[in-house]
Amino acid sequence: MAREISPEEKQLAADLLAKARKAMAAIKDYDQAKIDRLCQAVGWATGNEKTFLRIAQMGVDESGIGDRAGRAAKRFKIQGVLRDALRQKSVGVIEVDEAKGLVKYGKPAGVIGVLVPTTNPELTPPVTGIYALKAKDAVIFCPHPRSKKTTFEMVEVMRKALKKLGAP
Repeated sequence: MAREISPEEKQLAADLLAKARKAMAAIKDYDQAKIDRLCQAVGWATGNEKTFLRIAQMGVDESGIGDRAGRAAKRFKIQGVLRDALRQKSVGVIEVDEAKGLVKYGKPAGVIGVLVPTTNPELTPPVTGIYALKAKDAVIFCPHPRSKKTTFEMVEVMRKALKKLGAP
């Protein structure tokens, strides 16, 4: 049975959406080099061994599920996503087909809502965040209740990395 969304929850969603749109507006003029640098910052901050291991083990402890030893290797997925993202253009003109007279432009899709599973609170935010940032999109992360502290911690690492470079 579905429950009604409270007025407070509706206001929280509206506030988060407004903040996300404000962040997107702040980076609308960033060029490809700046966007790629921000993606690198998020990837390096979240995928380094010390930080990732600490947060991954926090997730196992908080949720009560998972393998502490096996979680550490998941950090390499962040590095792979970063590598793949940096190989692609995503800002401005991204493709020109002179034969057809077509030019393809990269532009943001909008604010992305992400449900973060309890099984990946340390991995889902940086992976989704890198791809969203690459497209100049903002993300609102919605953590599973069993791993919300872990998700929040990883998102804070991402925020700090972006703030060091002057991004919202």
